[in-house]
Amino acid sequence: MCYLCLALAASRFKWYFIPKQKLFSHILRNGVTALSTLIAYITKRGTTEYCAKQLAEKVEGPVELLDVRKNPVGADWSAYDTVILGVPIYGGDIEREFKQFVRENWRFILSKRCLGLYICGLFDGEKGLAEIKKAYPEQLTKKALVADNFGGRVVQSELGFIERTAFRMVTKIKEDYSNLSEEKINAFAARINEARTAPPQKASVSK
Repeated sequence: MCYLCLALAASRFKWYFIPKQKLFSHILRNGVTALSTLIAYITKRGTTEYCAKQLAEKVEGPVELLDVRKNPVGADWSAYDTVILGVPIYGGDIEREFKQFVRENWRFILSKRCLGLYICGLFDGEKGLAEIKKAYPEQLTKKALVADNFGGRVVQSELGFIERTAFRMVTKIKEDYSNLSEEKINAFAARINEARTAPPQKASVSK
């Protein structure tokens, strides 16, 4: 594999630069460069974006990040064999723009070999996992190889008066709070990496 080929392969990614070592490792292991992974997300206060970038570092092979709020049109779906969707949960619901993005790109998402879903929310345990089913249509949760709630974080000073008051009434939390799980992010990325090099398996929700 010549350096020119590597340069051409790396140059086509508009949103995320793939470290040279990562690209070399992927090519040496597989012989050829695989199709890319798309991580499409929407973020409100930065947590979902943080998780997307963490996944982009950990998922093997070329990765592109797509902020749905900044680029609602979508992407060249033919370039991907893996799609990861990420969205925050506020008041038990997700952002309107993300719902529209999923509706408009429904058939492309379902056609991909590997699909991963994550949410960022403050509920833990079974209640947190139940939020995944609220966030994504049933067809997507059934298709997904892995789906999980990474947790969330709240900085009280970043909330407006009404939002802060409502948050404190519902959660009884008056201080800055975080239940964001790096372990879940790592496990999610590992499951995606495993799935991309193995035959598709039955969908599951992480617990």
